[in-house]
Amino acid sequence: MIQVQAAIDGGLTLEQTVKTVTMPEFGGYALFGWVHPSLNIPAAYKDLSK
Repeated sequence: MIQVQAAIDGGLTLEQTVKTVTMPEFGGYALFGWVHPSLNIPAAYKDLSK
């Protein structure tokens, strides 16, 4: 979430944040490619943008 907060602080949109916060160290998880950009990043972005 630190990377998402940094993206928000830098003025990035949600779409830009999804492209920027890739977290490749977790790419080995089977559903990561779907869960990360579709659920995790948008949820963190929404929570941290309040």
